[in-house]
Amino acid sequence: MASNVYKGQSLSESTLTGGVANTSGAFSWATTTIPTASGRFAVIFTPSDSTNYNSASLDILVTLIDKDNLTVLIEQAVSITNAVVTGEKNDQYPIAAYNAFAYAITVARNIANTPAASNTQASINNVYDTLQSAINIFNNFKIVVNYTELNAAVAHAITLKKGSYTDESWNVLLGAIANAEIMLARADVTQSEIDAALQVITDAQAVLQENQPLLQINVTTIVIVAGAIALLIAGVIVLSLLPRKRKTA
Repeated sequence: MASNVYKGQSLSESTLTGGVANTSGAFSWATTTIPTASGRFAVIFTPSDSTNYNSASLDILVTLIDKDNLTVLIEQAVSITNAVVTGEKNDQYPIAAYNAFAYAITVARNIANTPAASNTQASINNVYDTLQSAINIFNNFKIVVNYTELNAAVAHAITLKKGSYTDESWNVLLGAIANAEIMLARADVTQSEIDAALQVITDAQAVLQENQPLLQINVTTIVIVAGAIALLIAGVIVLSLLPRKRKTA
């Protein structure tokens, strides 16, 4: 039998084993051609005793393994790892995801570098599919920091009126707004920092204390007081109009 060869390898790289003859001799390929597909190729048996025995030939099946697509995919995967930055910031990748992706590349390389004699087309195809899946998964791990909720919280906070709240609680909110705006302006901000800033500004709005008026008088009280004042004034006027008695000596 003949061992497998990779696409681009010649028949001379396929090892012949298991040949049996009724005399000693050697099996060899009739040609060193480079197969373009799996097929049967001529093998010649040359007897050691060429005087009493003639050479013989037979066709042996050689399986061709094509790993070109896998090689290209491995190069693509390596170029991805060379271009990315690991971390927790925007457009970066978690180190755990990177390590898992790098491991998938290593496995694919090992399969691709396995001698053809010990490899199969099915093994090449399987590791190709696995690596393609690893690329897709890794790309989904790209960190995209979400600013939406924090932007909305800041937009709402700045619509509030200072005079409606106590100075102490208002100053806490101002600090939370300032911190949020710093986080939003940072190019290297992490999602955890954005989330923390959102929590701070949410808490600051929750504890805002409204100013209390110095005197609370309802409408009924005002009417009663106004009526009493009016009666008092009327009484004074009446008294002033009454004739006064003169004192006699």
